Amino acid sequence: MNHKKNDAIVVTGLGMVLPTGVGMEPLWSAFVSGKPAFSPYHNERIKTSLIPFFGHVPQSLLADARQIVPHKLRRFTPDYTACAVLAVKEALADANSSWSDVPEERRGLYTSQSDSTACDVFSFAHALDVSYQANGIDFQKFTQAALHARGVDPFLVIKNLSNNVLALISLVYRFRGDCGAFVHDESAALSALQRACFSLSHGYSDIALVVGAGTYNEALVLTEHYKLGHLSPCHQGKNSLRSFDLEQDGTLLGEGAVALVLERTESAKCRGAKSHVVLGGMVSTAFDYRAKTRSPLIAKKVLSLFNQEGMIPQNLGLICADGKGVAQNDADEIALIESLIGDAPVPVTSLRPIVGVLSSAGPLADIAMVSAMFEEKAIPPIATLRNPASEKIDFVREGVRQTSCETGLTLHTSFNGFFGAILLKHPGVLS
Repeated sequence: MNHKKNDAIVVTGLGMVLPTGVGMEPLWSAFVSGKPAFSPYHNERIKTSLIPFFGHVPQSLLADARQIVPHKLRRFTPDYTACAVLAVKEALADANSSWSDVPEERRGLYTSQSDSTACDVFSFAHALDVSYQANGIDFQKFTQAALHARGVDPFLVIKNLSNNVLALISLVYRFRGDCGAFVHDESAALSALQRACFSLSHGYSDIALVVGAGTYNEALVLTEHYKLGHLSPCHQGKNSLRSFDLEQDGTLLGEGAVALVLERTESAKCRGAKSHVVLGGMVSTAFDYRAKTRSPLIAKKVLSLFNQEGMIPQNLGLICADGKGVAQNDADEIALIESLIGDAPVPVTSLRPIVGVLSSAGPLADIAMVSAMFEEKAIPPIATLRNPASEKIDFVREGVRQTSCETGLTLHTSFNGFFGAILLKHPGVLS
């Protein structure tokens, strides 16, 4: 994606609903101050002491998000999809109101979301509970309860499909052009970004909306991660996600949604829209997550990205790493960063200790934060890092680092063998 200045892809709108709240300001404030946004884990249907903290979107925001979903569509709307609808509202407002002049069929929509549990076993259990009588089950009550709770209604499992976010946003905001829906973790977000850039570059869309949304707050998902040993026991409370720390003991999970408005540089100029950041290019790959030597394959992929852009990684302004706090994931990232930049003093930070692992919303949140670092000329610290696991890497810690940057690299890993990287540039490079 080595674009000329006039057809480079830029981000002109940013919107998010995360554990920190709505919009960029509360997320940036938490990142700068190093204050994690975790809260005690809660789920009215799950009782556990094994998950002390979680990156919950505040309940008041969930209520606000559902209010902007048309009433007839709310029955199809999980909480994270409602968050996505609200995040899109924020992103479109940020993108300048003239976006609405773009014809509906020229508005591209590309979504990524976490996979959901289907059907809802808790609704099914509730229906059994309320319909049980001394002489057996009252099947009339059971049917009413199950269908009312929508746990076993075959016509409503759409809420668990990979195009749920796409369908709701398309209906609410009238995006009727080229589209694509992707499901599962960070890989879905990069797939949505790649598809959006392809659509804009080849003239299929004049504006592209990329949305990532999801939650880990589901029984089967949490059980899987607990059994795999991914979750921190939270001995350090809210500060337990220790990215790249020798004392790391696991990750904290979260939820939320992020929306980005993308367009070609010339289109943004014609609309009078502000360019937040330039998408310089991206790569992704998959590997056997059980393999012991993975960093050489990943490094080769990332170096190909720099070669395409005519750059060398040692000249990067900053790296926004994933930093899940899981031993194998962090070890892979450290090996990659060391192989890419050697002893070059490239500052490295991570947003994960603030909001947790966000599934498909994570990469989009990182893009938003790099744009803020460019604008504010500041790199926030890795909030909980005390004992770095690498002496070679220039981790930012113990305070904000004031510095002006023109390029940044975001790194993304998943729990199942995916890796991706996105090269970002300051809008000033197009001047």
